[in-house]
Amino acid sequence: MNNYYYLLVGGDKRQEYLYNSLLRKNKSVEKIFLNDNYDINENLNKISKANVIVLPIPSSTDGTTLFAPLYNQKIPLNSIIEEINKNAILFTGGENNLFTSCKAKRIVNLLSNEAMTLKNAMATAEATLEIIINNTNHTIFNSNILITGYGRIAKILTEYLLALKANVFVCARRELSRTEAELTGAKAFGFNKLIELLPGFNIIINTVPMLILGEKELKNVDSNALIIDLASKPGGVDFSAANTLKIKTMHALSLPGKYSPKTASEFIETVINNTLI
Repeated sequence: MNNYYYLLVGGDKRQEYLYNSLLRKNKSVEKIFLNDNYDINENLNKISKANVIVLPIPSSTDGTTLFAPLYNQKIPLNSIIEEINKNAILFTGGENNLFTSCKAKRIVNLLSNEAMTLKNAMATAEATLEIIINNTNHTIFNSNILITGYGRIAKILTEYLLALKANVFVCARRELSRTEAELTGAKAFGFNKLIELLPGFNIIINTVPMLILGEKELKNVDSNALIIDLASKPGGVDFSAANTLKIKTMHALSLPGKYSPKTASEFIETVINNTLI
């Protein structure tokens, strides 16, 4: 049996739960950049000794620094990559050009695992329901809700909202996506009708990682509506224009780590275990 020394690098509560789970199973595990107990060099010195390194999801939000919201300094991602030894297995939370210079014998993108991606989509959709409930003064029942895009998260979210008897509309580019949405019981239309139909929605949820709701579109949004953007940075909403128009918007990122970190950590651990078998 292989003797693995796990090192969890940066991240949020998901990494904390993963650390505690591995510890309970008597694994050799340490965590760095998850609190302020050590300085940068002390943390970096541990990287070369580890043969299983787990970066957070996402590994970086700006492409250059480690996603480490619980640490008090910015850590260049390349400073971590440079320390990884050639016998290590590196688990990453997404793609990054910096990983091409990594000496690790294997690099596993956690977000390319289809089963885990689907589970994360479920957790994101579930958290979105809580955001709606906590940020509106009306029920989801009978609300007119628009979802832009129809990927994994949007599909699960559509099912959840329909189960709660919301009036769900999906705006999608592809005819096949619109047909799939309609078969679930939602109504669907193309982006050519978006501006025309926007005034009728009191909740708008964007899942498309490109500008969808610019100033022109936002001027057609009900001023009392709630807009939730689930797309990765920079998102699909012109937040500056929304602020000027006094439309309530939320850029809701990394929801599994914020709303269900324990479950999300279990998803990660399953992928790691299956990879190391």
